[in-house]
Amino acid sequence: MASSEPVPTIEAVAPGIEAVVIPSSRSAWLSEGGLPVRAYVLEGAAQPPDSRPPVLLIDAGYAERLSVEAISTALAGRPLRAILLTHLHPDHAGGALALAARHGAAIRANPEALRSHAAAAELRERIEPIVPGETLRCGGLQLRAIASPGHAPGHLAFHDPERGLLWSGDAILGAGTVLVGPPDGSLGDYLETLDRLEALEPLERILPGHGPPVEQPRKRIAAIRRHRHMRLDQIRRLLAERPHEPDEIVAALYAGQIPDALLPLARGSVLGSLLYLEQQGEAVRHGDRWQAVT
Repeated sequence: MASSEPVPTIEAVAPGIEAVVIPSSRSAWLSEGGLPVRAYVLEGAAQPPDSRPPVLLIDAGYAERLSVEAISTALAGRPLRAILLTHLHPDHAGGALALAARHGAAIRANPEALRSHAAAAELRERIEPIVPGETLRCGGLQLRAIASPGHAPGHLAFHDPERGLLWSGDAILGAGTVLVGPPDGSLGDYLETLDRLEALEPLERILPGHGPPVEQPRKRIAAIRRHRHMRLDQIRRLLAERPHEPDEIVAALYAGQIPDALLPLARGSVLGSLLYLEQQGEAVRHGDRWQAVT
């Protein structure tokens, strides 16, 4: 009987740019309709005496063999100069060590990303730092590293100012919204990130870490911002009525609206919103219950 397990695919998304689309059957989030992770292969111009064009890899997929093999296949024998990590969650950084060992590539990321609860200990000795604002060059490619924390500490996006492309990692998804909550997330940071990314010029297209390319970047960013503020307003109204526990807020906002498998993510998002309101002086907690500051 043929296996029904999803397999990675390779998609051409722009001249010299391929997305390796990597499903994961492990994830309840994915099994309930979530979006596979995307790693991106960027081809530069060949530099004599090597006739093969060098490539950069943005994010490295999972540590599992199927993921590593799919990315290696996409490289097609081209020399991999560096693996640029948007952040260190395992769906984006899990394959970095195996790919670096196989292809002789550097692993680069914002050192602040090592504060993530999910950062693999083995990466600490291998990461070469990227400073936000730094321009990365390879075979004529030029990418500017943009600080984009909120979903994870030290998160980076990469902007190609020549083509108006933005590799957003998990800062902007191609559909839906990303978890912004403990232990890694900060909604205050995330709202600032939305402003920072929206202000980039030129900004013609977003290539996200999950989901299809975003063809109207500013419209998408504005929609995400509206959604976040809508959720904050809903929570404000609930707290104004009476004190609530987080699970009560989850039930009020999400019951019957999303699959049960996604409720833990919804709870994380609610906690992130409550912490933001606490930081803004709008909410206070007493034990497990939260109430509005009046």
